[in-house]
Amino acid sequence: MVSKLISNGMLFNGKKSYLRNFWNVTDFVILILALISIYFSDSKLQVTKVIRMGRLMRPLRVISKNENLKLSIFALAASIPAISQLLIIVSVVLFIFAIVGVNLLKGMSNYCDTSQLVLSADDLSLLIDTKEDCINYGGDWDRYHYHFDNIQNSFINLICMTQVINWWLLMYTEVNARGPDLVPAYKHAHNLAQFAPFFVFYIVFGSLYLMSLFIGVVI
Repeated sequence: MVSKLISNGMLFNGKKSYLRNFWNVTDFVILILALISIYFSDSKLQVTKVIRMGRLMRPLRVISKNENLKLSIFALAASIPAISQLLIIVSVVLFIFAIVGVNLLKGMSNYCDTSQLVLSADDLSLLIDTKEDCINYGGDWDRYHYHFDNIQNSFINLICMTQVINWWLLMYTEVNARGPDLVPAYKHAHNLAQFAPFFVFYIVFGSLYLMSLFIGVVI
């Protein structure tokens, strides 16, 4: 860096000045933060802890020395407007799926927590069938963390499902539901034909197809 400063000048030596290049500015800022953190290494001030976080920028120096990485960064930056427009379209599609999810699955994510009861599994299946039975026998009528009872949570669930990680567990939870205020029929898919197509169609169209559009925009 010192040799570049001597040969090109710091700032007022024309277009080739050291600080008129973005990557040189990045190197300069990283170096200054590193020197400050070393100088105040024994200080317990909160400001110095924030400055030390500047060390996380050191990997950026690798990008500044690799032309292929630079090209990738510039291509990503150039695609930001197109990605923003695509993000709006995808958000609208997800919102539509979220509305459909609420209409289909609202109130279907409740269950009876019987962990504190001493009844056997057979007794629980015979005695507890509704929300009222659950409360009367000392159980807790609870709701799964992932549910479709409102647009917000439905939208969040769909975003999680786009990662195609354990999405079938959410599907099994919903297809086992028998209805609002009814205990789920575990391991018995009562609504397989009604609810499963919604999840499968979203994974095929909403996740695999829509998300691949982002890759196409960048490339």
